[in-house]
Amino acid sequence: MLSESQVKEMCERILEKAKALSPRLGLVHLTAQTPDNQDSVLNWARDTQYEGPLSLIGYNGSEYGYPGHDAWVAGLVKRGVKRERIKALDGARVYNAGTGKYDMHTLTEMSSMVRFANHNDLRHVGVVAPEFHLFRAYMTAVGIRDKLGLSMYLYPILGTDLPWDEVVIHSQGTTSGTRRDLLAGEMKRIFAYHEQGNLPHTDAVMRQLALLPS
Repeated sequence: MLSESQVKEMCERILEKAKALSPRLGLVHLTAQTPDNQDSVLNWARDTQYEGPLSLIGYNGSEYGYPGHDAWVAGLVKRGVKRERIKALDGARVYNAGTGKYDMHTLTEMSSMVRFANHNDLRHVGVVAPEFHLFRAYMTAVGIRDKLGLSMYLYPILGTDLPWDEVVIHSQGTTSGTRRDLLAGEMKRIFAYHEQGNLPHTDAVMRQLALLPS
């Protein structure tokens, strides 16, 4: 079980770490966002001093709310990011035998990112997301790494600011509200997904954060 105080402390620590950019990063992943929220991660890539590889979902369909690989590559190049820095991730879209459909969500995305990094022997990996989505995305990445038993340092990175009171679409295009509302919804998901076994305990996340440079 998670307590509200544990989650609050973890989120505060994630934000503290997310504002500093580690020089050790070998890969930074731009988490998939809807068109309403994509500027947070795409503009981060434009503005950052980080010059290494950037990963993003390689799938091109738009049915999950994500505009697609090609649209994001075009957006990054337009912002001055060199095309050769962009790495497409396979495996974020996964067949669900129970429903007979394909799924693509934060869990499958973070799994593809961690596996890509491990396959390429990248041990220092950043995860960029808007603030309202960063906590769950980062927790998911830490949980997958731990389940796979990998030696990998994961760094939370805060995307550029977006207006908190703007009404937007989120979560595969299925959820709408202000970003303050979405943050509240993300907190509820953290508790629910932990109970389902899809998110680690806050203790595991805090241990990882404690190992990162200040």
